[in-house]
Amino acid sequence: MILTFENIRKQFGDLPVLEHFEGTFAPGELVALVGPSGCGKSTLLHLAAGLDSPSGGQVCADGRPVQGPDPRRMLMFQENALYPWLSLRDNVAMALELQKVGRRQARSQAVQWLGKVQLAGFEHYFPHQVSGGMRQRCALARAFIAQPEVLLLDEPFGALDALTRMTLQDVLLTLIRETGPTVLLVTHDVDEALFL
Repeated sequence: MILTFENIRKQFGDLPVLEHFEGTFAPGELVALVGPSGCGKSTLLHLAAGLDSPSGGQVCADGRPVQGPDPRRMLMFQENALYPWLSLRDNVAMALELQKVGRRQARSQAVQWLGKVQLAGFEHYFPHQVSGGMRQRCALARAFIAQPEVLLLDEPFGALDALTRMTLQDVLLTLIRETGPTVLLVTHDVDEALFL
């Protein structure tokens, strides 16, 4: 999927956050957006995900204006946003069930994806029973299970310790190579941006 930002402006009240942002991101491209807090990086991802609308200009996916969320464009937040009452397997399966995939098939695929992020054996654990790094692995599996064409990553490893972050960066690269989405990554970590 080609993602295009055309003369994007965004303001909140009288506060301009983005002005005249332009960019085209090709299928399979990985782009890191690096900048200080408050410069509009996360806002840009929210616009691309269809969670917010620009004040001017337009965001297009394959030439069509983005007018709301779409499972082909997946946003992964810094916080894992897992449902605490669901097991890790069911949290991952939820992404497919929302697309009308049958529960049995969704759960089977969720188990496979949990294995890909090194969580085999933890399928029936709940988020409060595992570490922050394991919760973020689960969120990563949930982001990839629906095979999005565009993956929007809003500092997904920012709250993790250095060793866990490096491990998850390797896992992320492996999944990107396997599935080939266009990736926009927001990070404050220049080393992470360069590595990915």
